[in-house]
Amino acid sequence: MSPQDNGPKPVELTILDRVADELDAAASQYPEGATAPSTLSTIVGAPCRFFSKLVYTAGYGVSYGLVFPALLLARVVPKENSLIQGMSDGAHDATAMAAQSAGNVRAMLGVSDDPYRVQGAEPPALTAGV
Repeated sequence: MSPQDNGPKPVELTILDRVADELDAAASQYPEGATAPSTLSTIVGAPCRFFSKLVYTAGYGVSYGLVFPALLLARVVPKENSLIQGMSDGAHDATAMAAQSAGNVRAMLGVSDDPYRVQGAEPPALTAGV
């Protein structure tokens, strides 16, 4: 034996020992009988937030990419023009068609525009002078 081997050898911790120590430290933060917060919501929440942000960004980009050039063109071209009149009539007809289509979809789904009908209650009576 060499003179350097006099004392006890230091214990080297393995990775599993370190993980166990971390788990013990995390478990000691909660009183006995308490449950730790669910990580499922954080696991599922991250992709949902990513997908939501992706859909928002795509919608924003498409609407901005279509509306900005249309408005720029409408500002540049004189208003007493058949192109502008056609764009105005087309926008009006598209709005009417979208409203009609949305109404058809709501009717198919059984959803009403009236919030009282959705809840199954009658609208409140109007009283004068209250």
